[in-house]
Parts: sequence; C-alpha cells; structure tokens
Amino acid sequence: MDRAEPRAGAPRGIADGYDHNADRYDDVTRYNRDAATRLVGALPTKPYRSLLDVGCGTGFATLAMIERFAIDTVTGIDVSAQMLARMHEKLVAHPAIVADLRVADVADMHVEDGVFECVLASMALHWFADRAGAVAAMGRAVAPGGIVALVAPGPGHDAEYTDVLRSLRPAIPAPVIDIFTTAQVHPGDTEEQLLAAGLTPIDIWVETRHRHVAPDRYMARITAVGSHVWSQILSPDEATSMLARITEAVGAAAGPSGFAYTFTKTYAVARRDGEGVPPA
Repeated sequence: MDRAEPRAGAPRGIADGYDHNADRYDDVTRYNRDAATRLVGALPTKPYRSLLDVGCGTGFATLAMIERFAIDTVTGIDVSAQMLARMHEKLVAHPAIVADLRVADVADMHVEDGVFECVLASMALHWFADRAGAVAAMGRAVAPGGIVALVAPGPGHDAEYTDVLRSLRPAIPAPVIDIFTTAQVHPGDTEEQLLAAGLTPIDIWVETRHRHVAPDRYMARITAVGSHVWSQILSPDEATSMLARITEAVGAAAGPSGFAYTFTKTYAVARRDGEGVPPA
C-alpha cells in the first residue's frame, strides 16, 4: 500500500477541528459509519476497482466499499491530516490495495478526470462552501458508466438540539445555532446539482430516524464533528463555558430514555453516462 505525502493548502478551520478530534471520532460517530454502510449497500452491483473517497475522514466509506467490492485502488481526500492518519492505520490490514491519501480540499483534489469507477462523499458535502462546485468536481472525476454517491445531513437533522440552543439565555452565538440549518442537504438541491454535473440520478432519498441517547454521548458527537464552528469565534475559556451551559440544558431536556432527537440523512446515487454505456 502506498501513501502520498500530504498536500498543503487545506482550509484550516475545519481541518484543525477534525485534527483535534481524530482520536475519538470513530467512537462517537457510530451512526455516521452506519450511514456510510447503507450508502455503499445502495450502489448498483458491478465492479468498482478504483475508488475516490472525498472527505474520507477515518475511512468509513472506503472500508465499506472494500467489504462489499473488489477494490484495487483508493484515493482518499480530506482536509485533516490526522483523520487520514487513522484511515491509513485501517488500510494496513489491506496491503493489496494501493492507497493514495491526500490532504486536500474537494476544489483542489488534483485527480484525473474520468478515471474512477466510484466517487463517494460520506458525511462531507455539507461542509463544502460550494456544494454545486463540489458535485461538479466529483462528476468530472468519475469514469463513463461509473457512480457518484453521497450522504449528508438532511432536512430537520438535530432539530431538537437547535431548539435547546435557541432557548438558552444569555443567547448562544448565532453561528453555533445556524450551522444546523446551513449544513442541511436537501434532496431537491442535490438532484439539481447532480444533473448540472452531467450525471443521471438513480436514487435519491431521505432517511429519518428518531433516536434516544445519553446526553453525554450526544454532546460527545456534537463536539467531535462541530468544534471548528465555535473555535473560530470563541476563546477556549468562552467555548468551555458555553459547552457547559449547553450540556446542562441537553441533560435537562432528556427523558428516561435519554435525549430524543431527529437523525436525518439525505442519500443520492447517480451515474455518469457515456458512449457505449448501457442504462442501469
């Protein structure tokens, strides 16, 4: 297995947050791993020898692909070097796979056009500033007949938590609340972006689950995936004080079965058509 040297130029805000939380990320994001597995399970059954995993993190989607398909090569793109390091550790168990892991942003991937049989973005699209541009970049990378597949937070995700945040006084900084709206990926928008990228949507759906979890476990996920939001606007002491208030409020809102919240995911699977490629 090969591993490229990290490439510079990744946005530092998100990168720093995920670097800081890389060691505990897998432990507190089990449901994200489940979402990646369901996305891979929805792919059409066909050979996928070459994989591009955009925003690959610690490798949830890549490992699911390896389990289901005979993958030969993996290119993993992520802004966090520490998340890529965890993915590299996992891929040691698959020495036959040639892996190229790069610290890069989706807008600066430096990958060849039209060469990957599958392009995935699992729990990454919502962090891209230009989602349409990101989908277009992924569309350029996929080969004719290949598949682009996405999963990201859907409409109403974590709505109960945002209600808790809005109830707090003194008020929580607006960006800490607003991110839960701006990070939602809507199926209609995603379909338009796939079509604009020259892809043919095969399946787009929203999965909604109503979960109950211990308040401390819920907050562990929130801090692991979102600490970069407040670290850019608050000092460490201010962030600690704010999180203490939020944690107390989430605990107060919990019932006997834990904190109840809506867990929503938008999924999309699309195909790159081309000359000589039969319809699915």
